[in-house]
Amino acid sequence: MSETQQPTFGIEKIYVKDLSLEVPGGPQTFLQGEQPQLEVQITQQSQRVNELLYEVTLVITVSAKRSDKTLFLVEASQPRRQASSRSATSPMPTSARCSG
Repeated sequence: MSETQQPTFGIEKIYVKDLSLEVPGGPQTFLQGEQPQLEVQITQQSQRVNELLYEVTLVITVSAKRSDKTLFLVEASQPRRQASSRSATSPMPTSARCSG
C-alpha cells in the first residue's frame, strides 16, 4: 500500500517591509478622555517568486477615530518567503476588517 505524499512548505525569511505611524493631531490627541472608535484591517497577498518559492505579505492597519477625526493610524507590512513542494494556482488576496 502506498502512502499519499502530502505537500510541504517552510518559512525561509520574515521581515518588516514597511512600518508607518501617523498622529495628525500630535500630543493633543491623547489628552481627550472620550473613547475612540478602533478599526483593524488585515490583508494578505501572495505572489509566486519562482517554481518553488512564494512571497506571502500580511498587511495590518489599525486606525483610531473620534467623530470624523483620525487620531492615529498604524500600518505594518510583513512579507514571508515560503518554499513549497506543491504547485499553486494564481495568487488570491484576502482581507478582513473589524471595528470596535
